[in-house]
Amino acid sequence: MTQITFEASVPALIADIEPLVLRLERRDRIPATAATTTISAGEYEEAAALHSLLLPISTSELARRFQNPAHRISYSHGLSLGLKLGPVPIGCSFVLSETCGGSAFFFAIMIAPEMRGKWAGPWLKYRTFCHLSDCGIHTLLFEAYKGNHDTIKHAHRVSARRLDVQPSWVG
Repeated sequence: MTQITFEASVPALIADIEPLVLRLERRDRIPATAATTTISAGEYEEAAALHSLLLPISTSELARRFQNPAHRISYSHGLSLGLKLGPVPIGCSFVLSETCGGSAFFFAIMIAPEMRGKWAGPWLKYRTFCHLSDCGIHTLLFEAYKGNHDTIKHAHRVSARRLDVQPSWVG
């Protein structure tokens, strides 16, 4: 499948999803025990299990991606977030290390199957975008497969610019 790379403003991404998150909060759909934190070395096994829902990965490979900035897919400890419901991990957002001043690459978001289609996905995206903004990231790159209509529609809603580039890990 062909991938399309987009570049979007982080404030635009926040503004796009914030009304949904505020509705979820007003309706008490987000549990009080839900929390996001950066992913630490002690959470690699949990993060690898969630990552494997979309793309299979071993705990040791995930650790390499977090610990080796020279790895062709290098996740950022400071930018990636884990989502827990109480002590139970239910989601992760994986953001690659900052690409250049104020920009980063949003690799993927993984949500446990039993939490999909509910509050967890939008809330994790919102928390990730706000966290990136707090970290000084103002531009986010992300990909969509040509058949991924939801992501492409989202890119259009936030006036994302389509880039004619392929990430370094693509063939």
